[in-house]
Amino acid sequence: MYNVSMNKLTPWLKQYWFVPVAIFISAIWGGSWVVHKLAAEQLPAFHIVFLRFFATALVFLPFVKKVKKEVLINLFQIALVLNVFHMGFNQVSMYFLGASAAGVLQLMTTPITMLLALVLLREKITRIQMLGITIAIIGILIIRGLPEINGIGVALMLGSAIAWGLAQIKQKQLGKIDLPTFTAYTCLFSVPFLAVCALCLDTPVDYANIDWMAYSPILLFQVVILAAALAIWQKMNAVFGVNKIAPFVLLNSIFAMIAGALFLNENISIIMIIGALITISGLAISTFVKK
Repeated sequence: MYNVSMNKLTPWLKQYWFVPVAIFISAIWGGSWVVHKLAAEQLPAFHIVFLRFFATALVFLPFVKKVKKEVLINLFQIALVLNVFHMGFNQVSMYFLGASAAGVLQLMTTPITMLLALVLLREKITRIQMLGITIAIIGILIIRGLPEINGIGVALMLGSAIAWGLAQIKQKQLGKIDLPTFTAYTCLFSVPFLAVCALCLDTPVDYANIDWMAYSPILLFQVVILAAALAIWQKMNAVFGVNKIAPFVLLNSIFAMIAGALFLNENISIIMIIGALITISGLAISTFVKK
């Protein structure tokens, strides 16, 4: 009886092991909003990103493996699109948008990514998938509401969403690569561009006056946890395809809501709980219901 049950369970686990991993990574990314808020008390936006990727590159460079020139080119493209354009547009948009508006506009990331995978990778999108994603997005809109938005901010967030989607495509095309090599090169290649952004767009910073005792745990989280999460996400894209993994980004808002309540004493209303349940139901439909 036990062996029969395990034999039935094993194929299901092989097919869907990405689900708990994607949920866990979404929890990390959602919780990272609290970390970013704490980091913003010490440094302006682009200095935070520059310091994060510079430190991450230093940590992982000693463990890189030799790769072909074509792989290096692909890693450079991912670094440029993901770490520079996606994060750059995202950071600059904050000058024009409130946190709530930015959170709502980030919903564009999932459908744009899936459409890019359809066009560039020929990955199929079923009607059930689209129904599930639509339900999930409605749930997030219930959680966040419909805030006032700014035209420039919308354009920047659209650019950020497109850059994220293109990065997922490049990650899929990259195929299997070990975690330290992926992390080290994508961070290293982005550092010069982010340094220029920090110098040109942020206020000057005196690093000698930073409270490094307070900032060290934040940097450790960014360097180790976020880097590992992104590298694992890349591997899941390569194995399962972009359109299976992309919808789980929508969970970031739910976990950000939970993290805000746990660490920043933010309130969670009944409406927000209902929205979260609707989002989870939509993702379940998109992931498990066959056409």
